[in-house]
Amino acid sequence: MAYSQITQRLLALSVVDALRIWTDDRYRRCLPTKRAFDATWFDDFLRTWGVARTVRKEKQSRLLAYFNGRRFRDSITQDKDGTAITAAAKELASKGWTHRHRIPLSLVSKIAFFLRPERYVPLDGFSLRGLRNLSGARLASRRYEHYLNAFNRVFDDNRVPIRTATTSDWATALAGEMGCRPTVLRSPAFRHKVLDNVLMRLGGRGR
Repeated sequence: MAYSQITQRLLALSVVDALRIWTDDRYRRCLPTKRAFDATWFDDFLRTWGVARTVRKEKQSRLLAYFNGRRFRDSITQDKDGTAITAAAKELASKGWTHRHRIPLSLVSKIAFFLRPERYVPLDGFSLRGLRNLSGARLASRRYEHYLNAFNRVFDDNRVPIRTATTSDWATALAGEMGCRPTVLRSPAFRHKVLDNVLMRLGGRGR
């Protein structure tokens, strides 16, 4: 079976996508952040990052308090393999704060990305499909740590082309024009997000 390939064009588009996030005023202060997310930011995040339908509207303020709480943030800080995200998602589902008690792995992983972007990457249907199209990996989306482990293997296999794309002259110049320090391009967080964008595009997002 022939799988998708990571082309130079796909990498270039994914670098631009990542730069848009790193230079967006809504996210610049949150990558990473130790400050609390405010209600306006959280409402915008839910809509912009495609997870608003997961959350019961009347429980949104409780979710925000949960994500700002010390227990959740400590678990994310101490986590080494992604199991804290799975545990938090299952806890939220058990509380009935998500529709039909759905386990909100996508929601929690995207919040965790803002807290520790060097460790976590967002998970959703597009990235999961993209991973399968690229590597053939077929994962159940019920445990985030399985996805993160597969993602990290793909990243290791493609470390050189990702490094080349993020250190290219055009990427450095564009980062400067967009008000982003060139050193950001060399950070693990940025390079992980580039691969995440690649997977999203391979999964059908942004085509």
